[in-house]
Amino acid sequence: MSAAQKNTGNGRFGFLTDLSDAYANYGVISAYGGYIFKNNGGTLNINDVGIANAGAQKAAALLNDLRYKDKLIPGGVSFDAAKGTSMDGRLPCW
Repeated sequence: MSAAQKNTGNGRFGFLTDLSDAYANYGVISAYGGYIFKNNGGTLNINDVGIANAGAQKAAALLNDLRYKDKLIPGGVSFDAAKGTSMDGRLPCW
């Protein structure tokens, strides 16, 4: 987190993502234990949806903090904006 914060400012960014895109942020959601359908040994249980479980809620809180508390992600960042910022050298990785 501190490296991203140190690299944010003056038109440069240490971290960017489209916060409105659940697909793009699924890595964070799943790292905290969120899931779409519960996987029981290779069989998906469509009656067990984990997108709002405790882990997914922690992931959502982290993503929210990246925007409002840590000030790493400005409002309205789209997939294309994050990609473009990386391509023009203002974002170290995308």
